[in-house]
Amino acid sequence: MLLKRFSILATLWLAMLGCGEDALFAGDTMAGDTGGDDGFSREIVDVEAAAPGDWADCLLVSEGRLTETTTSQTLAPGGDALLEVTLSNLCNVDIVSYPGLRFSSSSQAIRFSESSLYVYGILSNQSLAMATSLELGTEVESGESIEFIASITHLGCDEAAGDESEEQYCEEITESYRFSWRVGDALAAPGL
Repeated sequence: MLLKRFSILATLWLAMLGCGEDALFAGDTMAGDTGGDDGFSREIVDVEAAAPGDWADCLLVSEGRLTETTTSQTLAPGGDALLEVTLSNLCNVDIVSYPGLRFSSSSQAIRFSESSLYVYGILSNQSLAMATSLELGTEVESGESIEFIASITHLGCDEAAGDESEEQYCEEITESYRFSWRVGDALAAPGL
């Protein structure tokens, strides 16, 4: 018991000194310690160590919409919006090592504030709201339909250009989630 308390205190002290992620998880492998940190179980899939087929089918993207902001109530040329989707883990395992989403669109006029979002992990049977803001260029025509795409990915895929094996590992892990919005149409009200 005393050893465990010392280990926890040492881990926290090292973390405060900025010794990195390894220091934060140094106490995880102690004998008799079966509970996970932050609600994560021991039944985990590490997306960086596992093949995409071991975890990608567990993740589902749904409920895509564009939400109004304080400056825009419609998807208008020169306006902005918040793109929101729900990311759900359908499996009975926790998925860790920064799974996430990559956002894109069918229009060159869309500029995302963050084109990729990641979470440390997603618990078994958990759903998370994921959102990024976007701006629409002034060159689009009213009535034009724009398709928005959310693709499942994980941290490191965007930086892997040049490493052939990593590129293959990261390309289209699952079929992308898509929804469309027409320029000039009303945006969804926040919080609904």
